[in-house]
Amino acid sequence: MSMTPIQRIKALLGESTNSDLDAILEICLDDAKQEFLSYTGRNEVPVPAQYLVEQLAILRYNQLGNEGLSS
Repeated sequence: MSMTPIQRIKALLGESTNSDLDAILEICLDDAKQEFLSYTGRNEVPVPAQYLVEQLAILRYNQLGNEGLSS
């Protein structure tokens, strides 16, 4: 059985049963995809690069609520 990108991201985050995250993760994934496409000048994300887009979406999710904080 193949997992969707959202299911893979939720599994990596340890939140596989939390359906409340779906909308937030969809936004993070869409933003990550758009950034990838803009940066690479492509029209679609190649299958081998999907992993990179998912990792970028996880980074985006982990940064939520931390904007403006300095280390």
